[in-house]
Amino acid sequence: MIRTLAEYFNRTVDTHPEKIALHFGKRSYTYRDFDRVTRVLVQCLQANGVRRQDRIVICLGNVPETLWLFWAALRMGVCASVIAPDQGTDKIRFIVGDAEPKVLVCSVELATELHADGFAGKSVRLVAHCRDDAQRALVPDGLDCLQEWIARPVDPAMCWASPL
Repeated sequence: MIRTLAEYFNRTVDTHPEKIALHFGKRSYTYRDFDRVTRVLVQCLQANGVRRQDRIVICLGNVPETLWLFWAALRMGVCASVIAPDQGTDKIRFIVGDAEPKVLVCSVELATELHADGFAGKSVRLVAHCRDDAQRALVPDGLDCLQEWIARPVDPAMCWASPL
């Protein structure tokens, strides 16, 4: 008997890996694609110190990466707050400060601004969402690029949290 969304999703990956799980613009992602990306993101979040019951903030807008990160957080038992990137830097800074997440994933522009202000410090890991190579070149030293996380292979030897 299936009890959770994660169990339902895992069963769908096993039984229909090539069916479309997500359409975005002109791209389609199968359940297998979706599963691979979320597993990699789980491993990347864990590598950055995120553990069960921690918090992350996703500030990306309507892009597949928002859903992938949210699902990775669900798989880990992590609280994911999704905030709209058009709220303005001051409001985002307040929300992130109040949430005290381990990781904040946001645009290159916002990550650069927060990094320059010393906002991240030791408590919040900033991860920039780069839409292309030109944006990737703008990521300041010391910040990760989400697309580089997603491009990593799944490490089957790495422990990751059981689905909820």
